[in-house]
Amino acid sequence: LAGLMRRMSVMFDDAGLQAPQLTTGVPQEDVGAIAMPMTIIAEGDFVALVDAITAIESLPRLVRVRRVRLASDSDRRGAPIDRSGTIRADLQLDVFYAPFDPDEEPKR
Repeated sequence: LAGLMRRMSVMFDDAGLQAPQLTTGVPQEDVGAIAMPMTIIAEGDFVALVDAITAIESLPRLVRVRRVRLASDSDRRGAPIDRSGTIRADLQLDVFYAPFDPDEEPKR
């Protein structure tokens, strides 16, 4: 999982997003697999955010995008309109992996 988080962080950096924050939750069993909830918060322009989400969806590991929330500072009532083109993305994902069986032979 640490390798996956590093890879995602690099993908977000490569897309030109500012200081992505990646956090994980408590793993849950889900029909023969373990689902690790993950939240990613990043800021950047719309195209960079779409590129990063596309890269996540193309990872060799099964990842379910549960929610994408996009916002800008101008989304708040009374806030000045943000014309910088920078938006904030709040992504909620589930990262799946097979449960560990200590009695199973390692795959080669």
